[in-house]
Amino acid sequence: MTQISGFRNLPRLTVIAAVIAAITAWHYVTTVSHENLSLHNIHYLLYFLPILMASIWFGLIGGIATAIVVSILYVPVVLGPVGEHVFGTGAEKALGLLIYNVVGWATGLLSERERREREGYRRTAEELQKAYQKLREQTDLILEKEEQLRRAERLSTMGELAAGLAHEIRNPLASIKGTAEILLDTATPQARREEFMKLMLDEVNRLNGVVSNFLGLARFQRLHREKANIADILWRMLRILDLQLGRKNIAVHTHFAPDLPELELDLSQMEHAILNLLLNAAASMPNGGVLSLATRLKKRNGAEGVLVEITDTGIGIKPEHLARIFDPFFTTKSDGTGLGLSIVKRTLRAHGGSIDISSEPGKGTRVTLALPLNQLEDAE
Repeated sequence: MTQISGFRNLPRLTVIAAVIAAITAWHYVTTVSHENLSLHNIHYLLYFLPILMASIWFGLIGGIATAIVVSILYVPVVLGPVGEHVFGTGAEKALGLLIYNVVGWATGLLSERERREREGYRRTAEELQKAYQKLREQTDLILEKEEQLRRAERLSTMGELAAGLAHEIRNPLASIKGTAEILLDTATPQARREEFMKLMLDEVNRLNGVVSNFLGLARFQRLHREKANIADILWRMLRILDLQLGRKNIAVHTHFAPDLPELELDLSQMEHAILNLLLNAAASMPNGGVLSLATRLKKRNGAEGVLVEITDTGIGIKPEHLARIFDPFFTTKSDGTGLGLSIVKRTLRAHGGSIDISSEPGKGTRVTLALPLNQLEDAE
């Protein structure tokens, strides 16, 4: 490595030696006369050129070594007749030679420091490049692991859904099987046959509902948006439930903010979601109560949205159940499928909105729907 470095430096050493030789020869060839004093002054200044070149190319050692060589070569000139005319006193002569060495030392030191800093920057750049490459590799690994976790999560979710679906299907099938066995018995009276046939149809309808809800949860339907007033949707759903609410002695209070802007909604999906929430509220008040509906405009983080609040005074939700109410097939109802709130949440997310439920056992439940004003791309 040293030999190769020496070969690379040989052209530079040759240039420096040639410049020094040319200046020295010019010194000695130029005669001493009054007319040539300016040339000898130029010769003195020209010696700084090889010193600076050596300092830049070879650092402190190169600068000092070249300054010493130049001083030795210039000593005869300083001590000779030229020195008498150019420098005058002995102190000036010594200072003239000293300046060569000071310049060689100073410029060599600065060049050495600059070279060390440049080398430090180079090493830092290499380390940063290695760190960046390692970071990219780690990022790729993290992304790969994240994708594996997502796949595992999807498989886990599918497993849970399949287990829940199997559980929900098993009960109706058991009822259908038992009913069919009774109907096959010729001793069963005709009146009982009609009763069991109706029971079988009810179980088939229940089974169909479970499968339909499961397919609705598993398969995302593209939204068909159109401008709609959220208050109009709420009024329509209340009219549908008017008779049921009256039978349960449930009073309805409404407070809809006036002049709310229209929203870009899929009417069918949004009506289904709100109807589901109203049915849940009514079911939580078997002995009567108050169902309150309110709408208002709200700004959050510079974006405007519409809030819909559905509040009941029913039995409420236990804290241990509240954390699982959006899980597919989780239900506390004996005849429920546990898919209703999962579909409602999915519908809100598809509209770019959100749903929040707070509840206190024995006091009631509040459901808050947040819908953005600006039309968004389907979120799923």
